[in-house]
Amino acid sequence: MSYRQAHLMSFSDEDKPDIEEWKAYLLIQKSGITNMCQINLVCNLAQISRATCLYIMKNYNKLEEEYGVTIDDI
Repeated sequence: MSYRQAHLMSFSDEDKPDIEEWKAYLLIQKSGITNMCQINLVCNLAQISRATCLYIMKNYNKLEEEYGVTIDDI
């Protein structure tokens, strides 16, 4: 599934990341170690599920507001 397909996907509550998963995703993003569209690698590095990774990509701004943690805070 591609990033674009993720925007058409519906998610369950269990796909939503907790704060630690959110921070792990941001840490990978800030490190610049990989292109964030390489979902399998991002999932492995952040130790999150594919569904959670796609949820983050689709709801990035919402999660920033909800958790009050941005990439600048990592």
